[in-house]
Amino acid sequence: MARAILSRNKISILDEATASVDRRTAQMLQEALHASFHEGTILAVAHRLDTIIDFDYCMVLGAGKVLEFGTPAELIQSGGTFASMVSDTGEAMSNELRHIAFRTEERSSK
Repeated sequence: MARAILSRNKISILDEATASVDRRTAQMLQEALHASFHEGTILAVAHRLDTIIDFDYCMVLGAGKVLEFGTPAELIQSGGTFASMVSDTGEAMSNELRHIAFRTEERSSK
């Protein structure tokens, strides 16, 4: 990840980049990525929803197919697979994820 930040590429692909770190460290890494790539594109594979909940778009894959694609807020509102995944994180985390997704959507629309 350090190489990606230092090289300042326009496109970076991350595969479970924060999977083996605690939540606080993952948050710090995400902040560094957003600051470094605010004009670039990040394609991220992640299972932890807090890793991608503030991204511009999310693609949900299942059985080798695209199940859903849209902003996190749109996917939550759709009531589909992504919304179920958010709900499955538990009440407190689900509320936090929803708050972040809708706050990010508001900022993007301004």
